Amino acid sequence: PNLLWRIRNGEIPENLNPKVWWILIGTNDLGLPQFATSKYFSKDLCSEEVVVAAIVRVVREVQKMRPDAAVVVNGLLPRSNIESCQLSYGAPVEEDNWLAVKNINKMLKAFCDTDERLHYFDAGGAFIAGDGGSVHIPKELMYDCLHPTKEGYKRLGELVVEELHHLI
Repeated sequence: PNLLWRIRNGEIPENLNPKVWWILIGTNDLGLPQFATSKYFSKDLCSEEVVVAAIVRVVREVQKMRPDAAVVVNGLLPRSNIESCQLSYGAPVEEDNWLAVKNINKMLKAFCDTDERLHYFDAGGAFIAGDGGSVHIPKELMYDCLHPTKEGYKRLGELVVEELHHLI
């Protein structure tokens, strides 16, 4: 809701008119269960449907404000809430961030497929290593299983630039 409020209340300058808007939001709405007792994070995490609804609302607001622009909805990047950065370790979906991310990304892609002005982009595969049995996020790409490192951002940036070349 904070980003939506900011968009609606003048934080996008009138003269800012890019051809493409790139939306990469939502992962924080899943929360960080390992910090649920911290004063900075709530133990009441958003459901997958609420995360998608929030992203959709922001996208629609941007489309309303800049109807001639293309909007790219970036799928959530992989994340893990266990120290080893292992993905899909068999926990229930409410405890397994990777399952939630995959479900959210599937819903975001379906949303983007309904509007020719929207483009779905998923760079998640660039942050995953391993084979079927042991899939994880390399620490050199996301030091804490959530935030990209310098190398992770470099990899993401290269993919974004490549995608922008296709769009403009």
